[in-house]
Parts: sequence; structure tokens; C-alpha cells
Amino acid sequence: MEEKILEKPENYRDWDKLGKHCEVLEGLTEIEKEKAKRAFLFLKQELGEDFLDSAFNVGHPIMQYVFNVAPWTRRWFTWFAEALKELKDHQNYESLLTRLRDKDKFVEALSVLEPSYKFAKAGFKLNFDPKISDRSKEKIPDLKITNSENREELFVEVSIQKESMVQREAGMTLQEISKPLLWSAPFIYHSGRVYKTLSEKHLAEVVNKVQQLVEKVKKEKAFNEVVEEGVVEIGLAPENDIEILKKWAKDRRLKVGELSGPSYDVDEILRMKGKIKKEQKQLPHDHANVIIIKNGIS
Repeated sequence: MEEKILEKPENYRDWDKLGKHCEVLEGLTEIEKEKAKRAFLFLKQELGEDFLDSAFNVGHPIMQYVFNVAPWTRRWFTWFAEALKELKDHQNYESLLTRLRDKDKFVEALSVLEPSYKFAKAGFKLNFDPKISDRSKEKIPDLKITNSENREELFVEVSIQKESMVQREAGMTLQEISKPLLWSAPFIYHSGRVYKTLSEKHLAEVVNKVQQLVEKVKKEKAFNEVVEEGVVEIGLAPENDIEILKKWAKDRRLKVGELSGPSYDVDEILRMKGKIKKEQKQLPHDHANVIIIKNGIS
């Protein structure tokens, strides 16, 4: 029953089918199933009925949560919907929603969403992307929060520490190798590790091997692997062969559903100092301010 609801790739672009799937998803309590179902219905209204179609076509980051049907992703959608409901009546909310719809601004907007939700739950009034004049210069911090009791104002700038070049190259290696796996989900389960950052040419060769592996597993409907010593090891399996994949992953101290690596070394303290100095320029000099710097998606 669980597999049939989302048996076709196009069903992952249908808010109603995603909600229906929550009813039979193992790993969720009955209350969690209902909350997740209602979350998808709310998001259909808030983001738009056709949002998933366009998100799929442009590679919007939210599709990673859609395709991954693990219970935690449905809890994430529940949180996402609850946060938007809480913020819906605050000033300039549409500005935040516009950024969330944009594939290039989604991660940035998500970093603003989490603290905003907490501020709103604490009773503060919020204004998203307020325009302020500071020393004859226009600035647009992410948030203005107002204490309802004493009318005191506080400006907040939320930012994500961008990747260093070393980290970016490592991330690009992992991302490119992950693509054939993510876009085959949930029809094929995977596990693996990438050991090092690859050159453009070598990366293309490895990605091609992974793509061929995906097609082979789909065709043969059986577990298979690609191993290049000191570079990459990936195991794939359809539902009927997942026990073999679990054993393969356990023997290598890996987990099904995860592709880890490669490692890198960066002086993050020095980079953080520079980040704080930069973000201070977005805030007014004559108000109390807060800078929130996050690493990664909430």
C-alpha cells in the first residue's frame, strides 16, 4: 500500500498524494501521520498547487525532502508548515514566502525561518526585511522584532557561513555523485562513502559509473556495488534486496540512505570573525542588534 501511492515519479509532484502517503508511512505515530497530512494540504495552499511541478523542473532544494520518504522528512514538513502558520500574520510575511519559493534563496530563507518562528512563539511582533535609514544609508536587515509590552525594537541579521573553497570542492564532489542516487529515490536504496575530493575529469568518470550502476540495479532488480579503492564505494539495492545492502553497509560501518565524505580541513574561527564583521554592516548603529550565523540547513 505504501509503495503504490507513490509508485510513479509524477506522484511526488502531487500535494494530495504526498499527504495520502503519510497515512500509511511506517515509523510515524497516528498523530504524526495526521499532522504531516495536514501540513502538505496547508503547503499546497500556501506555496501553490503547481509549486512542486516547478520545483522539480528547476531542482529546488525542497525536493530533497519530498523524495526522501523517511519519517523524519515528514516531521520536517510538519515543522515547516507550523512555522509558516505562526508567521503568516506578521508584517511583510510575503517577502519571506517569496524567498522560500526561490530555489536560489531557499536555504537563506530557511535560515531566517527557524529563529523567526521562535521569536514569534515567544510573543514578539516581527517585520521581515524592514527598510531602515542609518547614517543616510538604506539597510535591510532580515528581521525587526518588537516587544509587544514595552515597544522596544531589536534588529536581527541571520546568515549562513558559506563554504570555503576547500569545503565547496568537497561538497561539489559529493553533490555530483549523489545526484543519480537522489533522483532515483525512493525506488533504489543506497549506502556509501566518498574518500576524497575529485578533479573535474575524474568526478565525471565516477558519476558515469554511478549512473550505470543505478541503471543496472533497476534492470536486474538486485543489489550491486561500485568500488574504486581510496576514491568511492557505493552499494545500491531495490526493496527486494535491501537486506543485502544493510549487511554490506554494516560491514563497512555505513548506514543505508547515507552517502558520506569527503573530509576537508579549514580554519573556521578566522572565517567566522570575517563573517561577523561583514554582517554588522547590515544593522543600524543606534539600536540593539543580534547576529545569528548558521551552518547548513535547519
